[in-house]
Amino acid sequence: MAWVVQSTHGGPLEVRDINLMFGPNQIRDLDIVGRENAERSNDIKYLFTKGWLREIRKDAFTASSPQDMSGVQKIVEEASKASQDAKAATEALNDKLSQENKALRDKMSKMESSQKECAEAGEKKMDQLIDMVRAFAEAHPAEARATAAAMRNIKAEQKQVEEEMSKAEIEAHDKILNMKKKQLKQNIENLGQSVVKSDDDVQEKLDAMDALDL
Repeated sequence: MAWVVQSTHGGPLEVRDINLMFGPNQIRDLDIVGRENAERSNDIKYLFTKGWLREIRKDAFTASSPQDMSGVQKIVEEASKASQDAKAATEALNDKLSQENKALRDKMSKMESSQKECAEAGEKKMDQLIDMVRAFAEAHPAEARATAAAMRNIKAEQKQVEEEMSKAEIEAHDKILNMKKKQLKQNIENLGQSVVKSDDDVQEKLDAMDALDL
């Protein structure tokens, strides 16, 4: 026969009216003070009400039956082991979560570093592009201004086409504009410049010329 309970409190619990003390999370058999005394204890009732004691096992009380202390001890030991196993499982789970959080933080840090490197590389490429356009403009100022003006005119014509022309007219006009772009590209190449590699490069460098206020 046993009435096994466990303290859920993080500190010591004193049951004054039956002269019993619980350590943090300690498991004890209340029958050691007598079932009747334990059941009459107002302090025990209060601790159950507050949730600071939880019942693990309560055997039926038989006043005439002798108390089997070896059985009680076994129950207490099993309950204590179960509590320790639960605590170990909780600690293992917390360790796993901590490791996963660390791995996630490391991954995010690497992603941020990669994004920063990409941004710096993009800025460096733009600086190089502007330097190349500036060098071309300094070596051939008249041609640079003429090229920039021509490209601005092409943009204006494209906008006008979108607003005023039919689809067939737009396609025809686009062909003319593309020929103008190719001719501008050829003019730059004829000046001995190797900085222009494609139509996209033309657009980027002419935009950079606009930034230089040619």
